Amino acid sequence: MKKMLVIWVNGLEETETIFPVDLMRRAGIKVDAVSITDKLEILSSHNIFLKADKLFEDINIDDYDGIMFPGGAGYKEYEKNLFLKETVEKYILDNKLVTAICAAPSYLAKIGVLKNKEATVYKGFDHFLTENGAIYVDVPVIKDNNIITARSVAAAKDFGLEVVEYLLGKETRINLEEEIINY
Repeated sequence: MKKMLVIWVNGLEETETIFPVDLMRRAGIKVDAVSITDKLEILSSHNIFLKADKLFEDINIDDYDGIMFPGGAGYKEYEKNLFLKETVEKYILDNKLVTAICAAPSYLAKIGVLKNKEATVYKGFDHFLTENGAIYVDVPVIKDNNIITARSVAAAKDFGLEVVEYLLGKETRINLEEEIINY
């Protein structure tokens, strides 16, 4: 079974977090919501309390096939966690999936993993990508090898579906789309 690590911080954007997690779980991917704070409970960007499954300090990063960074005002918290940076660098080296949505791709750019990669980000944050060597593409969702980035809350569905396709294949994505959206 494929496993995804989803990073939770105070100020995360709910829809960018919950919609992709829901899609992954419906597809059969084991998802752990992992807080990098010292508490399981976090306060989202729209003042909704959410409870993570685990604390970052209690997981083994080698147990996961990928990592997801939600957007929202809390994205700045990612930069304060050295172990998170080391995790992303290890995942890139191990060719594991690294994903981010909305403002969060700017974190990936700042730590250097988007250099010479096509990526998207929330409008107005594109300079963070280009200043750090990324190739900014103005699209809702884009995949460059093992990195998937998405622009905003409006892209949360397609972002989640792209993750499902990457981990489980096109057929699983199509079946999930038919199940939830009834195309």
